[in-house]
Amino acid sequence: MQPPTEKNGQQSLSLKELAEVLVKHYGHHEGLFEASFLLNLAVGTVGPVPEQQFPGAVFSIQGVGLVRKDNEGPNTVNAAKVNPSTKRRAVARTLTAHKPPSKIK
Repeated sequence: MQPPTEKNGQQSLSLKELAEVLVKHYGHHEGLFEASFLLNLAVGTVGPVPEQQFPGAVFSIQGVGLVRKDNEGPNTVNAAKVNPSTKRRAVARTLTAHKPPSKIK
């Protein structure tokens, strides 16, 4: 992942870079993901004074998340590439999954 782009003292991430950060944050190790945004829309009359009010709309961002995808696109990240599972974790999961049941006395 590239370092964040800085312009006028502000740092920003591309949509693909944001998806990489979220995949690592949520601990995904396999699958295709894209960043998603939960938007709100409010419509009504807007303007600074009653004489200058017109129909308008306001969008707000309520949240940011991940969406699992079936196909790769320009902003899709492969979790296996950007956040590979460590060999140690994979071995521990395998051993735990194949643990024989304890004997009842």
